[in-house]
Amino acid sequence: MTEFLLAALTFPAIIFTVCLGIALGYWSLVIVGLFGPEALDGAVDGALDGALEGAAALTVPSEDDPKSTALAKAEPKRGFLARYELRRVPVTVSFSLFTLYGWILTHVTSLAGASTLDALVSRWVWGSGVAFLAVFVALRLTSWSIVPLAPFFSGSQSLTNDELVGQIAEVQTIRVTRKVGQASVMTKGGSLIVTVHADEELAIQKGERVMLVSYDQGERAFEITRIDDMLPSALTEGSDRAT
Repeated sequence: MTEFLLAALTFPAIIFTVCLGIALGYWSLVIVGLFGPEALDGAVDGALDGALEGAAALTVPSEDDPKSTALAKAEPKRGFLARYELRRVPVTVSFSLFTLYGWILTHVTSLAGASTLDALVSRWVWGSGVAFLAVFVALRLTSWSIVPLAPFFSGSQSLTNDELVGQIAEVQTIRVTRKVGQASVMTKGGSLIVTVHADEELAIQKGERVMLVSYDQGERAFEITRIDDMLPSALTEGSDRAT
């Protein structure tokens, strides 16, 4: 028992132990009814947007590197959350799963190999490597785990992506770009969160009502436009028909 606690409270497992404690505390409040499963979704959108934009800036290919430029053209960039489909469920669910997997990976490694690894290199060296690897493995495991859970949070299991095209949605993220964007669509079963993309020149922001124009299977995201931007053309077409 002592070794179990020691491994959980030392590096690298301590990182995930703290996060796991936060997750357990949050879900305890959900159980007693003080919060809902999606209570923190809006609060973290701003932080996620900023982190994603920063990460995207670091991965922009250099124009002087023909290989990186060619790769970028051949494979369009996708947002971090879209890549792993973490927003198919509330962010609190994906965070909890990610934390649990990360904790198991780092904790088991510490229990099984800490003594041997400590004799070879500094704990900060091997611990950093284990933590870094655990992040990527936990992300993949979380992505896989979300697949069977997503229908319980989708709000409607009967609507396909093509059927959602033409629906009105409300933007949930601070802004919508080609890399970042989430919107909620009201269906008969409730609110459905979908990934959306739009040109940055449109400056679509949180709270705006938009229309889902088309669905991009490659990006797994909906192209959107403002409802107000569509009204003038619609009215003009109507006037032309009348005359």
